[in-house]
Parts: sequence; structure tokens; C-alpha cells
Amino acid sequence: MSGAVVAGLVAAGVAATAQAAVRHSRVAAEVWRRLVDTTYQRLGDIGTVDTLGVLPLVDRRAGRPGLRGEPGVSYLVRAGSTLLLFDAGLNLFRRSRSDLVDNAEALGVDLAQVPAVVLSHQHDDHVGGVRAQRAGSFAFSADPVEPAGLLAYAPVPLTLVACSGGHSGGHSSRPYCTEPDRAEQNPCPT
Repeated sequence: MSGAVVAGLVAAGVAATAQAAVRHSRVAAEVWRRLVDTTYQRLGDIGTVDTLGVLPLVDRRAGRPGLRGEPGVSYLVRAGSTLLLFDAGLNLFRRSRSDLVDNAEALGVDLAQVPAVVLSHQHDDHVGGVRAQRAGSFAFSADPVEPAGLLAYAPVPLTLVACSGGHSGGHSSRPYCTEPDRAEQNPCPT
């Protein structure tokens, strides 16, 4: 390869790197501007609890033999007498009984007794998998096992995933959005 070709390749590489650096600095400046312009309403008196417990149900590393680990996360949170599930894991292989369901059972947790789920964000490893993420919803497992009346709180609107039997008059155990940040388990709309 001639010296001119090498010099041309080096010059092209330097130019591409400089262009990428300029693009990156513009994006970083825009992100910083938005962050600085963002204000959050301060929480009021939200009260106190005597006890707080967090039990990992799904995490990358299984905490003990008999539990399965996965890249997703899900935690059972007890604050005083309040119980909720924080995130729904990943269920990467779409098992009918997900790691969340199996680990909860192995730890003596009855998911049917959980009245609410809080979703931190709409990534697949927090809402029960890619299918739930794409549907704008969440799932505990590939089979519908969420308890009736389960409330879901999320930073984005949630949608109905599917009605059993595939028709609009059926009943779904999957959530649908009732407010921008809240979903409920109810019959499918007619």
C-alpha cells in the first residue's frame, strides 16, 4: 500500500473521529440543558413506617440454591403493612412459569396477595420481557398469572396486552391504562 493511500486513510479516520466528537458534544450539551431545565416537585409529607423489607425475587445472581437468576430485576417491598412488587423481571425465554413466579414460590411469596406493582421504567428487563415492553405493558410470566385487581404504577401509560380468547368481550388478567401513571386489571373494553 502506498504512502498516499495510508495518509488518505488516516486523514479519513481523523475526520470521522472529529465529526463524531462534534456530534457527541452537541448531544451532551442538549442533554445537560434539558437536565438543568427539569424541575421536580418536592415530595410532601409521605409519612413513615416502622419496618421496611426488600426481598430480591429476580436478580442476575440467585441468592441461594433452588432460585434462578436472570438479567432482569424484581423485588418484593414491605413497608409497614404495605406490600408491593417493584418491577417484574425479564423472563428472557418466555417461560410459562417465569423466574419471578418460580422464585417467589420457592421463597414462600404468594404473588396473588400482592396488590400493586411499581415499574421503574419500561425496559424489557423490568416489565417481564420484550413482548410486554413492545405492548407498553408488563407481565409476571408468559401465562397470565397477575392477580385480579392488581394496580400498576409506571412512569409511562400502560396498555391492554390481550383478552383471553382473542376477542374484545373476554376478560384479561393483563393490565390496561386507566390514568397516565396507573393501570388496573379489569375486563377488556367492549
